[in-house]
Amino acid sequence: MLKNNILFTFIIFILCACAAPSYNYKPEVENISLPPLGVQNTVNIGDDMVRQGTIVKAEVLSFDTLTKINFAYSIPPGNYRKTGDSSVGQNFATTSIEGQQVTIRALADPVVSILLKSNKDICLITFLNLASCSTSEITTPPTIRQIILPSDRSFQQTLIYSGKVGNRIKIGYREFIHNMARSDFSNDVEYDLTESKTIGYKGALIEVIDANNQSITYKVIRNFNTTQ
Repeated sequence: MLKNNILFTFIIFILCACAAPSYNYKPEVENISLPPLGVQNTVNIGDDMVRQGTIVKAEVLSFDTLTKINFAYSIPPGNYRKTGDSSVGQNFATTSIEGQQVTIRALADPVVSILLKSNKDICLITFLNLASCSTSEITTPPTIRQIILPSDRSFQQTLIYSGKVGNRIKIGYREFIHNMARSDFSNDVEYDLTESKTIGYKGALIEVIDANNQSITYKVIRNFNTTQ
């Protein structure tokens, strides 16, 4: 039995080299404030009039199909977060954002990282820092793309145009955290344009230029609680 295990491990790593995963990558934190202040803008009913907040973006290695590395390992479809860069290539997590995990055949060593080498080869790094690489050409190669991540640091506020009745316009307020709406903080308000063409909510200040039951034209004087 021991001889079989040794032989199995030797076969898996016969084309492998030593490699250690890297963990030096940091997702990008981006502050958004749209539209620009003082610029005339037009949106339709249901569109965001004002949007401000913080989002977290990260690179992922995206597999569209099940990808076999060799007879011992395969990578399910999904988006795998980047963890670092090294002189060998780029490292990614072994569990996708969707919850899929790299599958391992019995007796094979556990894996700790997906490695995309500089020459585009796909390898899996084990806890022994051995790289098990694909032994054949991958029919559908993975791609690197950037996505918005669910994060405690992600928070957005929006004002949404909801239409006009007579001289009154309807505006919806929404908050999002972890890319999910916070229903307890949602609100819908109405403004009488005969009283003032300038409306405000939670620090945001808007000059209404024209409004009807299809669209609204306006300028943002101030965004939520800031001057940005």
